[in-house]
Amino acid sequence: MQTITIAPPKRSWFSLLSWAVVLAVLVVSWQGAEMAP
Repeated sequence: MQTITIAPPKRSWFSLLSWAVVLAVLVVSWQGAEMAP
């Protein structure tokens, strides 16, 4: 992660995209672990 040097709107969009990726990975990981008790 680099320091905040870009415009706030772009940073917000990037942050949203990052959250989407994290959420997707979490969902996939949860579905994979759903098989195990």
